[in-house]
Amino acid sequence: MKQAFIYLLFICVSFSAFALSEGEQLQFADGLYSRGMWEMALKEYQAYLTQNPQNASNDVVMYRMGECYRSLGRTAEADQTYQKVFDGFAEGEFHYRAGLRRAELLEQGGKHEEQIQLLSSMLKGSPTSEMGAACQFALGVAYEKQTKLDEAAKAYDAVLTKYAGTQLVPYAALALAGIDRRGEGKRAVLLYGLAASAPGSPRMGAEALFQLGDFCYSRKDYEAAAQAYEKLATQYPKDERVAQSRLQQAWSLYNAKRYAEALKICGGEGSAASAGDNGKAQEWLYLKANCLRQVMKNEEAAETYAELLKTNPTGDMASTAAYERALALFKLGRFQAALDQARGLVTVDRVKRDVCWLLAESSAALNDDAGAVQYYRMLLDQYPDSLLAGDALYRLAHLQQKKGELLQAAELFGRLATDFPKHELVAQAIFAQASCFGMAKKPELAVAAYARLLEKFPQSRFVEDALYQKAISETYLRRDAQALETWRELLAKFPATKYLADARFWTGVLLEETAKLEESEAAFRLVLTSVPVPSDDLRQRASFRLALVLQRRQKPDEAAPILQQLIGTPQRDKFPPELLEWLGDYQLKKREFAKASEVIDLLQGQAKSDNWKQTAWCLKGKVLMGLGKNDEARQAFERVTGIDFKSQALAEAWLKLGELSLAGNDADKARRAFEESATLAGTDLLLSIRVQAYAGIGRALKIKGDHEGAARHFLSVAVLFDDPDLVPACLYEAAVESTAAGHAADAEKAKKELLERYPDSDWAKKK
Repeated sequence: MKQAFIYLLFICVSFSAFALSEGEQLQFADGLYSRGMWEMALKEYQAYLTQNPQNASNDVVMYRMGECYRSLGRTAEADQTYQKVFDGFAEGEFHYRAGLRRAELLEQGGKHEEQIQLLSSMLKGSPTSEMGAACQFALGVAYEKQTKLDEAAKAYDAVLTKYAGTQLVPYAALALAGIDRRGEGKRAVLLYGLAASAPGSPRMGAEALFQLGDFCYSRKDYEAAAQAYEKLATQYPKDERVAQSRLQQAWSLYNAKRYAEALKICGGEGSAASAGDNGKAQEWLYLKANCLRQVMKNEEAAETYAELLKTNPTGDMASTAAYERALALFKLGRFQAALDQARGLVTVDRVKRDVCWLLAESSAALNDDAGAVQYYRMLLDQYPDSLLAGDALYRLAHLQQKKGELLQAAELFGRLATDFPKHELVAQAIFAQASCFGMAKKPELAVAAYARLLEKFPQSRFVEDALYQKAISETYLRRDAQALETWRELLAKFPATKYLADARFWTGVLLEETAKLEESEAAFRLVLTSVPVPSDDLRQRASFRLALVLQRRQKPDEAAPILQQLIGTPQRDKFPPELLEWLGDYQLKKREFAKASEVIDLLQGQAKSDNWKQTAWCLKGKVLMGLGKNDEARQAFERVTGIDFKSQALAEAWLKLGELSLAGNDADKARRAFEESATLAGTDLLLSIRVQAYAGIGRALKIKGDHEGAARHFLSVAVLFDDPDLVPACLYEAAVESTAAGHAADAEKAKKELLERYPDSDWAKKK
């Protein structure tokens, strides 16, 4: 079979009218190589070398053979092959590429000295600038891994001086700056600047500016740091380092006394840039308040300090923030408020009680709940050992909760559990504390409180609700392992829990995200059979997640009907274009044209980009073709070709236009359409479309009576593709057309190939 296949390749290439680019002559071997089919690629490259032992491009072929061996883990053979390229093609590009690969293998084998010797010897040759730069850079990396920093620095320096202008200059500059800053850092600023001025990629440019800002900040050169961070944000606004640098950029501006500019960053990004990081959120608030105070916006400064104190009244910045808030209030002439704020700092051990006392006094003056607050405070201060003290504390906390002062209320509920551990309301207080944290959007603190309740009071009437709330908070925090354990504990302890459907749903979600798809599928199915019946929204969400799991489990026949039903529900808004494309294509293959049309109509409504517009119209055209509405189908495909964007859908639309033209017996128009499709499908990813286009050209030429041309195109499909439906038909047609063209021997070879490759196909059974 292999010989026949090679012979067919020879036949295909020999037809001058069917011109192939130079790259396509080795397409079979290179195609295998590009797909990672290393063993098969090796055999084909070896066969090619046997037939073309003197070809000038054999260094490329042998180098790729080495790459195949390396990818297969056959490092000894890889090294031997690289050695042949290295020795047999002196001073060529692949001589140095092979040498660099050998250096990598030596490093992997722990032969560091040999690696360094090899790289050094290569540099004694006459490499091109790019290859020389690559060798020097690799030498620098090798030395750096051996912690020989002086030698590494010399190698990186050589890239900058001897190979200035090459692509590795910014990489060498960045690496050299990293070495330099370990010492005195005399050149780091210049080197980071060099890397940033002509980066090898946007990612590198952003990294260079980030490191420059970090270096300057560490040296307290805040103005230079601010400038570096500003360039980073301006030149590379989408790079990940921008978000990471924003807080330090704001501090750089603040320390450089550029308060107004620092305030803009605090207001524009602030705590939003540190979502999920409580410590960063507090720092943003603190910096913002300081900036406001420096530009004399004392009212706003006081409010911001208050927000910081409210979110974390006992944090590291609390005492400083409290002082500065008092100072801002004083500047505003709100002396009593300043006094109230400052008084809490007098005695640390009594800060909370003193603050609450002052708050009670203020509330009394305003005729709200002051009387009760004052009473409970006075009771707690004057009679701390009273039997009523615990009740007073609980009721005071409840009043705070009622007023919406959730964190203060949580603190008081916690005090009850701490100061009166045997009080009958402790379990209720801890549960209320956790609820306050949850309402205050402090899920980390809520989880900790619910955990304390479950540990200390495992038999209380709050356990079921506590497990549910703890699981919800852990799920929100993406503590997946803990959340899954809590959901399972809820289901185990309360098999008929009122949260049954929710527990099963979130269990399914967490199992899905850990790739436990079989268990996830079972959980989602249980949601749909839960009693009491879950809400429509939850049922639809569970159905949607179930369908996605079924799809991942390679169960399209189960996933598709569920998704199809959800098209008519609000869940349709959660369908990404990729999922709609998959579902529409699935229904097309099942010839369920009405269902496919419903999906595609939704995709058309969502399609915003040219790519998705083309995809939607192409699928629409296929539906219309399936319904026999060829004129309308043609119009749909022409809508695709009318959009100036190259895509797979465009190549496929031209293919379908060719098929429609063939159906209309317009061979010339069909051929032009197929040729357009083949041209657009020039990449290996679109090979299936390209070979179908080649087959279409063959059919068009057959109608025109060009038997030799038709045979050539049918053969190209057989050589370039392996499809159990398309290739047997093309081999059969190649034999027929070769006979008609007077090439009986070629026809026999095509028949033989058909019988060898597809002996059970219907085409092989034809005479």
